[in-house]
Amino acid sequence: PDVGDDRVSGEFEFQHSRSTYDEDLDINIHLCRHDKCRDRTNTVCFHSRCYEFSSYSITPAFLAATKYAFVPPAHEERRRADYIQRALAQNLQLMTDWPRELPLELWLMVAEPLIPDCAVLSTKELVHRTDTIGDSVLDLTLPVYATFVKIDGRYYVRRLLNALGTQDSKQVCLFLPGRTEKQGRDDGDEGKDLFVAEDHVGIRQVIFVSPGRRDEWCRSHPSVPGAWWKHIPREDIPSAVAIETNDSAGLRMRFFDCNYPDIIGYSVATDGAEVLAMTSHRQGQKPDRGLYNEVTSGICFWMYMPMNQNEYLTEICRRAGRLIMDVQVVGITV
Repeated sequence: PDVGDDRVSGEFEFQHSRSTYDEDLDINIHLCRHDKCRDRTNTVCFHSRCYEFSSYSITPAFLAATKYAFVPPAHEERRRADYIQRALAQNLQLMTDWPRELPLELWLMVAEPLIPDCAVLSTKELVHRTDTIGDSVLDLTLPVYATFVKIDGRYYVRRLLNALGTQDSKQVCLFLPGRTEKQGRDDGDEGKDLFVAEDHVGIRQVIFVSPGRRDEWCRSHPSVPGAWWKHIPREDIPSAVAIETNDSAGLRMRFFDCNYPDIIGYSVATDGAEVLAMTSHRQGQKPDRGLYNEVTSGICFWMYMPMNQNEYLTEICRRAGRLIMDVQVVGITV
């Protein structure tokens, strides 16, 4: 890690909840990955390769921009890597300084080992040239516009505002038309609920919905792959609303089919302390191996719980002892 004053520790193997001592700096490094600690000073760790080409200082703005709100699924990490690889390969192919032209297939092979380097450098450059965004005060009787920033092939809401300035980029969208004098203020337009689609990086979409159309919109809302919708009722909008991904627990919902007559068993993924995922198995159905790849925990055990005919799952419990290794997942059936 970079401990400040141009002092950097030596290389070491990262092991969660372990401590390592650096003799040269005479410091003890505890690898807890917590956001805050009342007893120790936070520091930033680097991959040794990333630190070698670090061209910008690691600022709080960079750490905030690169901090995920929750652990993304494995397919999202693959999408991001594929996008960076293809974008880099296409840019290399367009350069005119090469001795000879190469097909895109070969440039994809060249770009593959450069994906981590490109991801770090492009993110640093984006944060370095992006102004700090403060709070926005909006009048919802006026048009509401949004500016965007593109990150790893996806557009994220950068700012909400009532009027466009001369410095605003071309990536602008009208989210809420203003109320005209002819429309006035009637019972059906006293206010609008706010729906926000967010993923592990930031805000993907913001939609204002009138109360009369809220239920209809919820039944057929637009699909935003990888995002979760947050509902902010119109009663809460006049006050200060933090439209951000601020769930410190990073918890997200999973679903699985439960207690169907043809279910023959369940598989549960656990790290010994938490239930990471759960899926059901049906008679004659091939197992979906995609879920096994989605669990990205460093420690993961899959347990299979067979079910007899006319047996139903009623409770899922965690039985804990004094040590973390004493924690067990138990399914209660009837």
